[in-house]
Amino acid sequence: MMLTPKFRILVVEDDDHKLKSVFGLIRESFPETEIVVARSLTSAVQTCEKEKIDFAIVDMSLPTYDFSIDKAGGGKPQSLGGTEVLRFMEAIELSAPAVVLTQHGEFPNNRGSKVTFQTLAADLSEEFGSWLLGTIFYSGQTGAWRRELTDLIKKHLESNPK
Repeated sequence: MMLTPKFRILVVEDDDHKLKSVFGLIRESFPETEIVVARSLTSAVQTCEKEKIDFAIVDMSLPTYDFSIDKAGGGKPQSLGGTEVLRFMEAIELSAPAVVLTQHGEFPNNRGSKVTFQTLAADLSEEFGSWLLGTIFYSGQTGAWRRELTDLIKKHLESNPK
């Protein structure tokens, strides 16, 4: 009997409450899925290099390093760190599609101004094209994000059966 590999979702998230909500949603909607967690920009890059990933859920604002590894607080916070994770995924030609899931409405950029959620979503869509399936606004344990994320994962699973 040949075993089929589990569908693996990488969740790049440093906020415990949000991670718990996302984890619960995936467990509830896709119980056979294996979840791989990265809590910083660095651990996300390392995970993408080492692990087989079928789908990625990427937070936008991330610390440079995991808090548990760098006791000084995770390194310099990156308000657009998720963009760097997506660029790395693209550079290594990781075939997994991605979704950005963020709870912030504005993001400071390196020029000292702020980027709105809507502008960020448009910029990401333009830069990454069709393998970035969407940018979703997270708002607590309940909300439209749950349906949006579930629909995107289901759509991907239906079009790419194992």
